[in-house]
Amino acid sequence: MFTAFGRLSAVVMVLLLFSLLSFRCSREDRADHSEHSDTTAMATPEKIEGGIENLAAGDSAAQSEGTSTEHSAHQSSEPKDSVAKQKQVETQPSDNSVEEKRGVTGEDEACGEITDARIKAGATLFVGKANCFTCHKGNGTGSALGPDLTDNTWIHISGDYSSIIDNIRTGVKLPIEYPTPMPAMGGAKLTDEEVCAVAAYVWSLSR
Repeated sequence: MFTAFGRLSAVVMVLLLFSLLSFRCSREDRADHSEHSDTTAMATPEKIEGGIENLAAGDSAAQSEGTSTEHSAHQSSEPKDSVAKQKQVETQPSDNSVEEKRGVTGEDEACGEITDARIKAGATLFVGKANCFTCHKGNGTGSALGPDLTDNTWIHISGDYSSIIDNIRTGVKLPIEYPTPMPAMGGAKLTDEEVCAVAAYVWSLSR
């Protein structure tokens, strides 16, 4: 009797275990099916297309931002280049101003242009009526009383034609390196043309 009862109990236990296993497997299958359904629902064609559009929009925005940044940098560098070029042009003297300073053109507003005839007349006045030779010697090389006029080194003036004319007319009351003042027009009474002629000759000595 006990043997039959033991067998029956064993059968019941096996049936219970089988039922539990079947129930658990059924729940796991349902959970897997549910997860698969959720994943499928998330990956719909509409969502995939929307994701692609978002990615494309992001790339377009990044490209636009990069182009805008490059354009802004180019614009900011242009004014600096313009300012640098403007400063360079302002600091470079014109050829005309250099020529006027050096007296290359040999012209003056009042006296006009230097000519060979004017230089020749000035040479005669230099050793005669104008008294220039007394301090600068007859050939203009200078002495203890006056500077050399042939070396293109000027003490009181720039050495162009106009400054030489003004120097002859006004003289040098307070010489820098020499003891004797230079009187206006050498102490002589020179006409305007004679002043222009003497200045032309002095100008030619250093050229």
